[in-house]
Amino acid sequence: EVQRRVAHQLRLGFWDWEARMGGRCTAVTWVKMPPTRMRGDYVHYNTAGGQEIAARLQADVEAAAAAGASWRW
Repeated sequence: EVQRRVAHQLRLGFWDWEARMGGRCTAVTWVKMPPTRMRGDYVHYNTAGGQEIAARLQADVEAAAAAGASWRW
């Protein structure tokens, strides 16, 4: 929540990684779902998970750009 507030104060875009994975504690699901998307340490993505989260990020950035959002990198 602090990151969200600071981004808003600085007029920066904020991408909610946790929400885009599926919410709190989703790493457990990503480790156990077939095909698995995270390594057993519940922190690091495997190849499939990296591709999945990258695709979600790219889709969200493209949607924001199409909607005319102003991004400050």
